[in-house]
Amino acid sequence: MIQGWVQLLSGSPSFKSGKYFYAVFLACLICIALGIGYAWYRQESVAVDEPAQQNQQQTSAVVASKVYTPNPAHVEAESEKPNPPLGLPLEKLGVICNVPHDPEKRVALTFDDGPSSMTPEYLRILQEKGVHATFFLIGSNVQHQPGLAAMIAANGDEIGNHTYSHLNLAKASITEAVYDILRGQNCIEQATHQKLSLMRPPGGELDVPVIKAIQRLGYTIVFWNIDPQDWMKGATSKQIIGNIMTNLHPGSIILLHEGKPPTLEALPELIDDLRQRGYEIDTVSGLLGVPPGAAAVSPGPEAHLPGGA
Repeated sequence: MIQGWVQLLSGSPSFKSGKYFYAVFLACLICIALGIGYAWYRQESVAVDEPAQQNQQQTSAVVASKVYTPNPAHVEAESEKPNPPLGLPLEKLGVICNVPHDPEKRVALTFDDGPSSMTPEYLRILQEKGVHATFFLIGSNVQHQPGLAAMIAANGDEIGNHTYSHLNLAKASITEAVYDILRGQNCIEQATHQKLSLMRPPGGELDVPVIKAIQRLGYTIVFWNIDPQDWMKGATSKQIIGNIMTNLHPGSIILLHEGKPPTLEALPELIDDLRQRGYEIDTVSGLLGVPPGAAAVSPGPEAHLPGGA
């Protein structure tokens, strides 16, 4: 277009005399500058947008994998790395860590992350010792191995919810957390025909809004006060038992894991040692003095803290 105007104007005497030459030349320079500027702007915008789009796609993929993609049949306990938020007034929020004034010298054994291929061996030992425990099951594991979950229920042991996908509830939205918990509940209740009332968050990862959301679902949230770190690589049965006995007191809730050979090896001796010290071994509901499936507590006024949902 510019070339056409130049050819048109070049036929006029005034253009030849230079009256319009500089004006047209300046207009050409402005057009070229604007074109270069626009091209640079587009290039920079694409460069800035691409990482943002990639980040958004990665975030969406993570959320989708958390909420919708089942985990493998067994989630390794090392991924849990229990780290309760001790700075939070958990007891005031209705979270159970132990029963500190238990007059009957009782403790509760709890097992996370099942069911696993070792579940029958755990149950065999408990049955031989005449002991019942509380198993916090992962819904995706139950979905892959419903018969093992049914075996736990048939053995008379208590079952709690450990989410569907071992989701970190502190990093999830309320919608994601509730979805994962209810999905796990459906899988577990269908396999075991037990009404769930106890819930343990993976890794003890929680915040106040999630605590309140879980309680609205009718759950009692159960933590622990003794973690023998059987989830750590290199843990031995002797270390597991020693860690428990060092921190033992009436009303303790002991955190253990399924699928761990050292834990399985320690279990018979642990039960014997507890009894030798005069302790009765019970489920969490038994420790709380309520029937199984009826352990839920209502959040008190302390639960309504700033920042809650």
